[in-house]
Amino acid sequence: MAEYYFAGSTDLGYKRMINEDYIDALKLSKDCVFIVAADGMGSRETDIQPAQLSCRLVCDEVKRLFDDDPEFLADNAEQLLPIIMRIPNEALGALKAANKETYSGVGSTLTCCFLTPKRKMYLAHTGNTRLYLIRNKNGTTGIRQLTTDHTAARELLDRNSITEEEYYVHHERNRLTSALGFVSSPQIQVMSANVKENDILLLTTDGIHYAVRPEVMLEIVIGSDNCGKAVENLIYAAKTQEYNDNMSAAVIYVK
Repeated sequence: MAEYYFAGSTDLGYKRMINEDYIDALKLSKDCVFIVAADGMGSRETDIQPAQLSCRLVCDEVKRLFDDDPEFLADNAEQLLPIIMRIPNEALGALKAANKETYSGVGSTLTCCFLTPKRKMYLAHTGNTRLYLIRNKNGTTGIRQLTTDHTAARELLDRNSITEEEYYVHHERNRLTSALGFVSSPQIQVMSANVKENDILLLTTDGIHYAVRPEVMLEIVIGSDNCGKAVENLIYAAKTQEYNDNMSAAVIYVK
């Protein structure tokens, strides 16, 4: 049976007055965890935080399904997670419909990761938060992005109109093509994969992965003593780049 260690944190970051990021985690059992990261838009300091609302609604529904029937959730996660993500999408859409003047810009990216006792990983994602897999293969440790950014710049990259290097500084990298609260049917990426012993999963918001390149994140994570220290070091590294955004990360280790 699998055993997972994890830690996550969110930080106001550089030159920001409001933290619109949110990370949440559920340890459903000793060998089953659910972690979600979100980056909100249109937040107000004393009002609804879209990322927090989205994460809480998703976590509450996952917890309810797990408590009802954990095997049903694990066996059908790839079909259920996109349906669950419609809950915050509808909630944010209702806010905008009820008061367009106040909530016209409300929305949230969201990336969630569900890990089962059989070392199965399920992913659901919309927007430009990210999930990476860090794995040692044949003596070499590498990092691979599992999510696809839903941004205008990513579409340019897919058409070979810009290079990978240009993507990280392109003015369209933050223009989302899909997110919760934006459209009635957001684009939701889903996938499943087996995880192995000593794999590491890394969830980040764009304040981390636009400031710190994947190869540097890899060095930081594998050079840290534990999951909590890895998160702390990632946020510190992003801050040293003076990237103007909130900064959040979660690290999951497969023992």
